[in-house]
Amino acid sequence: AAAAATAMNVGNSRNDVLPVIANLWAQTNATAALAWAEHLPDSSTKDAALESIRFVWVHSDPVAASSDVEKLPPSRTKNDLVSNVAFEWAARDPKAAIRWAQQLPDEPDRDAALASVAESWANRDPQAAAAFALKLPPGESRVQAAANVAARWARQDLRRAADWSWQTDDAPIRVHAIREVLEVWAAVDPTESGKWVEQRPPGPDRDQAVLFFVSAVMTWAPDIAARETLLMDDEAGRLRGLEQCLPHWLEIDRPSALQWLKETKLPESFKARWIDATP
Repeated sequence: AAAAATAMNVGNSRNDVLPVIANLWAQTNATAALAWAEHLPDSSTKDAALESIRFVWVHSDPVAASSDVEKLPPSRTKNDLVSNVAFEWAARDPKAAIRWAQQLPDEPDRDAALASVAESWANRDPQAAAAFALKLPPGESRVQAAANVAARWARQDLRRAADWSWQTDDAPIRVHAIREVLEVWAAVDPTESGKWVEQRPPGPDRDQAVLFFVSAVMTWAPDIAARETLLMDDEAGRLRGLEQCLPHWLEIDRPSALQWLKETKLPESFKARWIDATP
């Protein structure tokens, strides 16, 4: 099929079929497919075929693919491939994946790889992955790695993931991790996740958690979201949260939303604007 496709006249049909063949061949023999694609005439079609092969290869055999990926020139595609190698390798052997990631010479690749290792490791051992993420050098990659761990942990144990996120001493990690956890938890159980938010000590961190909660549940539990906004110490943030969830509540259950507005302690001008604007 590859020989027949390469013999086709240059055009859209040839350009469409070559990456498809590359992908299918890579699923059974990635190295042979790569050798074939390397000899294609330079073009965007060749680049697409090579990219297709490599993305199949890094998932099927990340250890073998790693040496090829390392040799690629710096690019967004290389960075994505490095992340995929790290993720798949860590699923098999986290410590070996860490050793590989740490020896990468380019900092963006190294950071992306280590963050992917942490995320993948969290599927098997979230506590170990969390400890690893916190040992990474300070910076955006460390924050992203920890947030990724929290998201994976939340799919296994919501409350423990939330508690770990809250208790970390790193403020940027705390913010990003709590957002990741609440996006998962609030979708599964808005009532319990709301109670968890209520139990946090008052202050800016809880105010931020409330806004994350509101954002996560406002479309399907806007009544709970509206009530949670009352926890906020910051009035501007509280009103901002209500601006997000009240339209949904009024659409779903207008009488209950209006009754709540009338009875709740809020600025009269704010209440009047919503009540008067309601048909």
